[in-house]
Amino acid sequence: MKKSLVLSLMIVGTAVAGSVVTIDRAEARRFTESVVVNRDTCFRSELIPELREHNTRGRLVAGASVTRVGNMRRDGALVRNRYNDPVYVRTTRVIEPQHYTLVPVSCPSRGR
Repeated sequence: MKKSLVLSLMIVGTAVAGSVVTIDRAEARRFTESVVVNRDTCFRSELIPELREHNTRGRLVAGASVTRVGNMRRDGALVRNRYNDPVYVRTTRVIEPQHYTLVPVSCPSRGR
């Protein structure tokens, strides 16, 4: 069992040493290549609309109240207690103004 393990390690070692020699021969070759480097950067413009926050309970105009409707002095009259909701003026606040943003995209190939 040990002999076969040693033998397989020797075969792997020989194969690795042979490939190192092949790499040395490949590195010895020299060549030149003409390359056109494209350093263009392309963007897509995108309109971002204004972002607003609306507060429906912005400014208080009239608070909640209770009123009595009917004639309390008349005998047998119906008197109703009416609840009135508070009244607010809606306010608006701009969180982000309208603007353009540039989104990077890949450039199309240039024609010659």
